[in-house]
Amino acid sequence: MVDITFMLNVVMKQRQFKSQEHSAEPSESMVRRLNDWQPDVLVVYASMGRLLADEQLAGRLQIAPQAVMVGSEVLTTETRRRIEQAWGSSVFNNYAATEGMMAVECEQHRGMHVMEDLVLVENVDQDNQPVPPGVFGDKLLVTPLYKHTQPLIRYVIEDRVRFSGEPCPCGRPFKLIDAIEGRVQAVLSFPKAGGGEVSIHPLFFHSLLDLFPVSGWQVVQETNGLHILLAQVHAPLDDSQIESQVQNALMAQDAVVSLIQVHRVDTIPQTIAGKAPLVKSNLARELH
Repeated sequence: MVDITFMLNVVMKQRQFKSQEHSAEPSESMVRRLNDWQPDVLVVYASMGRLLADEQLAGRLQIAPQAVMVGSEVLTTETRRRIEQAWGSSVFNNYAATEGMMAVECEQHRGMHVMEDLVLVENVDQDNQPVPPGVFGDKLLVTPLYKHTQPLIRYVIEDRVRFSGEPCPCGRPFKLIDAIEGRVQAVLSFPKAGGGEVSIHPLFFHSLLDLFPVSGWQVVQETNGLHILLAQVHAPLDDSQIESQVQNALMAQDAVVSLIQVHRVDTIPQTIAGKAPLVKSNLARELH
């Protein structure tokens, strides 16, 4: 079992390795430098952790981290499985924003403990009223306790999360986040059969796309329909069958989509911050 205090101490002695600009693919230089350095703890975006795990499984990357910390993107079950397969080490999910670290998994992996001695996190509905444990909120109100020069008080982060109503077996008293649906901005809206709109959350696409033999995927909503990017397909896949599968799943949710199209790509494009969001909409937000 990895000692959490040791892990965080190691993280403080860190080096940063960047992928090629706006590329979600680990470069040969990054792999070589990681092989040279042999990190004890790997701290990565979830999408890059999956790609580095593929490099390890292919034999090009040869490191043996005692733990892997991932964050900034949704950690899917398949990404966690692949990382654990590559290194046989514990994967610790963490939840943070530009405003600071908010929660991290313990060795029990039952969810992420809110760092309540450092930050206050309120899970609320659209009217800023608290929601009970076991229910997804519409946003978070975050108050870091250590920002004295420029305080943030009840700063809005539009993430849908759920707090657990059960204590963690580890014995820590801090509240536990047991599920994250992601940013409200990542929720896609479609015309609803019979009128109105229907909202589709990012987790809907995980169950459809996570198990495909690809190095990564992304769903992009454009004005003409839905575009599914599949990176580095490792085995035969029928694009038309995937399109039909997604179409049928959306129809079961009463969502009307004029076009669903699969695109084969070398890499999933990153944002300027280096993230590779799994689901995004390029439509004007007034649709919501």
